Order: sequence, then structure tokens, then C-alpha cells
Amino acid sequence: MEPNRKSRVLVALVCALAWGCKKGDEDRRKTEAAAGSSADNAGAPVAPGGGDPHAGIDMSGGDGANPHAGMDMSGGDGANPHAGMDMSGGAEKKPVEVDKDGRAVIGPLRLAIPKSWQNQPAGGMRVAQWTIPGAKGEAELVAYYFGQGGAGGVEDNLQRWYGQFQPEGEAKQVTPKTETKTVAGMKVTMTEVEGRYVASMMPGSSEKNDEAGWMLLGAIAETPAGPYYFKLTGPKDTVGAVRKDFRGAIDTAQLKK
Repeated sequence: MEPNRKSRVLVALVCALAWGCKKGDEDRRKTEAAAGSSADNAGAPVAPGGGDPHAGIDMSGGDGANPHAGMDMSGGDGANPHAGMDMSGGAEKKPVEVDKDGRAVIGPLRLAIPKSWQNQPAGGMRVAQWTIPGAKGEAELVAYYFGQGGAGGVEDNLQRWYGQFQPEGEAKQVTPKTETKTVAGMKVTMTEVEGRYVASMMPGSSEKNDEAGWMLLGAIAETPAGPYYFKLTGPKDTVGAVRKDFRGAIDTAQLKK
């Protein structure tokens, strides 16, 4: 072969080899880039047009409401234990159910409430409530249920009740009276306390009651479904006048069969 022709053939071979190496590098980079993109986005929702990957996804829990509504976001730092609980019953409130014997049915409990006490619609954590007329002002009996172990234990709630009263007159401190007994096989804690009533208007609210000369009668029945709390508050004259009736009503408590 002639020398010039040999040179041309050699140059052509070198160029072909160089082009092949370059194309191989480009193909390898494309393959690696595609693999990396797939790994980075594995399991991620694909957003049309590369926008917000959450676009079009309903984050509300299906009803359009805030998905965090009702959750206690306090981090368990000792804040209000009723935070996030519906104490009012929301939109649906109804009078307490009464069985064929005329007893009020409250969760697993049946008990006889004096007929002169006026049943009021209730709902949510307030499972039942009554108003009690009195010459010195009206009193109120509310039955609460926070679920199994909800809102702390029995002692926690007793202390919360006591903390809603301040001493009056010459008294230097509030002195509650407490006893326990057994009713229909259940442990029941009975308590009473009096003084200036300074409880919050609503759980977590900064607005408070300020009622001089008030009294509280309380009963906590520890049922198999968890404790039920009965809290009767109002002017001391009104509450004191129905102490016997209140204790008698609690003594009639029975578990539904």
C-alpha cells in the first residue's frame, strides 16, 4: 500500500476510535443520571409539570378540616389535660336517657336522680347534666366521662377540683373532705369543698368564674369502662341543701346488665 494511503487509513481509524469512546462516555453518563433520578424519587408522588408533589392530595382527612384539629399539640408538658377535648358536645346535644324504672342511664351506669332536678341536653365529655333550683341561686350537676384513663387519675381530678376554690373569710386554706366507699361493687370517691369558686369558664380559657360562697359536691365512680365524674357546684346554700339527695343518688348507682 502506498505511504499516503496508509496514513489516511490510520487517521480514519484513530478518529473512529475516539468518536466511539466519546459516545460510550455520553451513554454511560445518561444511564447513571437516570438511575440516580429514579433512586432519589423512589416512592415519591409525581407532580404534573414538576410542581408541588402534594398538589391534589387531600391532607385534611377527607372532610376538608384541619387534620390536626383536636390533637393535643402541647407535647405533654403538663398543659391543660382537657386540651383538644370537646367538652360541649359539638352540634349534637340530647337529654339523658331514662330507663323503664325512671333511672338515668349514663354510660354503663343507672342511677336515680331526684325528679325536681331539671335535666338539660348534654354531649361530648359532658355526658349528662342537670340544673338544681335554689332560693340563693341555681346549682348545676354535670357528669363527665373522659375515656379509659383520660384526663389523669382520680387523685389528679380531685386536686384539679380543689384548685378551683380559694379560701374565704378567716380560713387560710381550702379544706376538702374526702371519703371512699363501695357502691354496687365499684369504688366511689366522695368529696366536698367550699370557698370562692374561681374555675375557668371553659377548659383552657383565661376567663374565670369568681363566685363567693360556693360549694362543690363530687363523686367519682370507677366503672369497668373507666371513671365517671359527677360534679355538683353552685351557691353554698343551694348545694348544701341537696347534699343528702346527691349522696343518695350516688348510692343508687348500678352497673347495667
